Amino acid sequence: MAAPFVSGVAALIKSKNLSMTPQEIRQSLDYNAIDLDDIGRDNIYGFGLVQGCC
Repeated sequence: MAAPFVSGVAALIKSKNLSMTPQEIRQSLDYNAIDLDDIGRDNIYGFGLVQGCC
């Protein structure tokens, strides 16, 4: 269920930074996600809570 939210945030990031590559967008999503449980990916929260940034 998180995929639509992450896709939406990725689209917003891209709309504000048209020159960003897909890898740079992924790095931005990874860097700005809030880790909700154990460090890194886990079975309950995945990579954490997505946060938009520009």
